[in-house]
Amino acid sequence: MNDAWKFMNPGQNVVGNSAIQSFPDLIRRLGAKRVAVVTDPGIMRGCRERSR
Repeated sequence: MNDAWKFMNPGQNVVGNSAIQSFPDLIRRLGAKRVAVVTDPGIMRGCRERSR
């Protein structure tokens, strides 16, 4: 079994408790047309509460 993997990321990863607050500025600054947010139900629940 091979447990090693390589992740090549040409973009930017933003992580942490307050990461969602920086999303609007990052999206505008990068001129992004589409973004991908990867999360799980527990984290998403916390993000919705913080973004209000």
